Amino acid sequence: MLADCWDHSDAWRCMGKPTWWKGYAQFKHLQEAMPSIEFVGDLDEDVVMAAMSTKDADEIERIRQMGKVTTRVVGGVADFLSSRPVKNGVLMGPDGEQLTIGEVKNRIKSVAGRRRR
Repeated sequence: MLADCWDHSDAWRCMGKPTWWKGYAQFKHLQEAMPSIEFVGDLDEDVVMAAMSTKDADEIERIRQMGKVTTRVVGGVADFLSSRPVKNGVLMGPDGEQLTIGEVKNRIKSVAGRRRR
């Protein structure tokens, strides 16, 4: 499938130390399976650090606020799921029936919509 999606004359550029080393085994297997692939490592340029250094104060604050919302939503959903009774290995909903994905999505929307004061 990959062979059909891309021009083999191109090299794949892997930038940043964490990106390169965490994926090394996958890159190696892919290169063995498709020898025409050329991976070019760029360990001097850290894309994440470059992106972080270009943020202004407003963008940093928006990222912080989104992190707080995400933490609140994940915590709220975890609390909800943990509070549900289990019957035969299945979480039960407030109505006594199997908990549905829709109910979990509604909980996410509910928690995400609340403003923390």
